[in-house]
Amino acid sequence: MKKTLLFFAITALLCSCKAQPTITVTLEDAANDTVRVQMLKADLSDAESRTPEIIIAKDGKFSYSLPEKSDVARIAYFSYATKTGGGQNNGILYLVPGENGTYSANITLGKYDGSTFYKDLMQMMEGFYDLNVQMAEIQQDAMSRLRKGEDRAALAAEVEGKLNELMAKSDEKAIGYIKAHADNDVSAIVLTRIYDYKAAKEALGLISDKVRNGRCRNFVKAIKQNAEQKEREEAGKMHEGDVAPDFTLKSINGKNISLSSLRGKYVMLDFWGSWCGWCIKGIPDMKACYAKHKDKLEILGIDCNDPVDRWKNAVAKHKLPWINVRADEGSDILAKYSIQGFPTKIILSPEGKVVKVFVGEDPQMYKFIDELLSK
Repeated sequence: MKKTLLFFAITALLCSCKAQPTITVTLEDAANDTVRVQMLKADLSDAESRTPEIIIAKDGKFSYSLPEKSDVARIAYFSYATKTGGGQNNGILYLVPGENGTYSANITLGKYDGSTFYKDLMQMMEGFYDLNVQMAEIQQDAMSRLRKGEDRAALAAEVEGKLNELMAKSDEKAIGYIKAHADNDVSAIVLTRIYDYKAAKEALGLISDKVRNGRCRNFVKAIKQNAEQKEREEAGKMHEGDVAPDFTLKSINGKNISLSSLRGKYVMLDFWGSWCGWCIKGIPDMKACYAKHKDKLEILGIDCNDPVDRWKNAVAKHKLPWINVRADEGSDILAKYSIQGFPTKIILSPEGKVVKVFVGEDPQMYKFIDELLSK
């Protein structure tokens, strides 16, 4: 009887010590044995830790496992120094319950192998390889041309057009894959490769309930939430021809300034902050534009997310000559105008309608204003 109990106890112990699903990684071009790894949270929202985990790759190999008790797939990003040109290579590990695999990392194309899942994953990745190479080549060519002195704005517009075309092709390929493999968990990973939220919504409708409720359900849920958020943002965006919502904010002198009081001139709403590097870098060009067009153009600088003293100090330090107001903690102006990034500059007509929206510091904006006000 004691032997029987001992047998069951050992069996239970062995079962409880069952190894977690693991990927064994081989670094084919590593310059040293140091690897930095960051696991994403299960909802894919962010890294679990801001500090990468340091792993030593003995003889160019290391293993990484799914966290204990995790019943959903996880993503881990890793990076290491390469022998080629003293650069760095980055890779993605997909850790899935019940699956063990291998991953060979090199500067061109990482290769998965192992269980059927990882073989299917590799086959999917190979289908996107040519598009990924084309995107990388476009970006490398743009950096080279920029270093040679080509116009940044014209080059950015060219690159954006080429990349948008390739991203649309990639989305089309992703939807085609999911249609053909609706029951395969790899389709949940393909969702994360889709660029356009409308394409993501279409793809989500193709995923089977088996995948939607299975071990990659967190991927499906994350992409669904992201697509819905993008849809809400798009619905709330300012579009050309929209009447800009009126608002009243305090100026730096404590005076109430309403948007409607500026009717009769073109107005640039500049959403900025002293903490925003690109906002500050753009000030000299803004000043030149204002000096050139101030008879026809008013700039309303709307400071966001700064304490009052820091805002006032920034206005004084940079000698901003236009009207300056601040969006205080109780203001809903960022929601009204669906501001998602800084700086955002919105050009309004003398009638208070949206003419154009620029997100980021875009040299094209000044060319646009020159043409607009020369009419």
